[in-house]
Amino acid sequence: MASKKLLEKARANPYLEKLTALGFSKAEGLVYVYLLERGSETGVSKIAIGTKMHRQQVYLTIPLLLEAGIIEEIREGSIAKYKARPPQHLERVARRKMVVAEDLAQELQKISKIGNEQDFEVVVGEQGFRNYEVQRSATLPRGSSQYIIGVRSDKYLYITEDIQDEYTKNLTERDIKTYYLGGEEAPEIYDSIKYHFERRTLPNLRLQYMSIVISEGRIAFYGNVDPVSVYTIHSEKISEDYKDFFMMLWEMAK
Repeated sequence: MASKKLLEKARANPYLEKLTALGFSKAEGLVYVYLLERGSETGVSKIAIGTKMHRQQVYLTIPLLLEAGIIEEIREGSIAKYKARPPQHLERVARRKMVVAEDLAQELQKISKIGNEQDFEVVVGEQGFRNYEVQRSATLPRGSSQYIIGVRSDKYLYITEDIQDEYTKNLTERDIKTYYLGGEEAPEIYDSIKYHFERRTLPNLRLQYMSIVISEGRIAFYGNVDPVSVYTIHSEKISEDYKDFFMMLWEMAK
């Protein structure tokens, strides 16, 4: 009976389907949406009344939301109350799931006897672009390298400004080495880079609208036009060829 009532409440909530698609249970979705709507710290009793859930079910649900990082606990003496974190925290949940999925896929690929030798991915738009950069930096194999043929782009820096700290943290923690080939743009643009970064210059390189990023099993073409886009080929063989091409240019550069 309790599960039937919960299902009826879930159907009446327009956000539950999307939250469950992110991996949350209906109970988790109901509690989170309720706390978002209240906007202030709330005790378990009021949450149970507001969501029409049994107190015990609320007690079981709260730790899951805390672990996901989308609510926070606020102590008032011995009394615990809970408050929703902004919806933007859901993006971090999705990113963590993507990281886990990418890492698992890489591990399973080592034992897989099936699948194509290449795959293709397209990302369009600024938010997708930012998510792609964070997810990519968090899933590069530890101790590996990335090879960039790029162009100075104030637009890229503007779009990714909010994720630069997370991007740098990911590359640093995973010990990723970055090799960058660029034109004769002013070098001060790179002064603030804090991860392992080596740069060389190709005087005649005049790319304006496209950069190439080569990493293990992946070649990404970044379109610096409106809308910004990333076209990615997933292939061990093709990435090795592009890496060889990059190293040829690297030796020619100064």
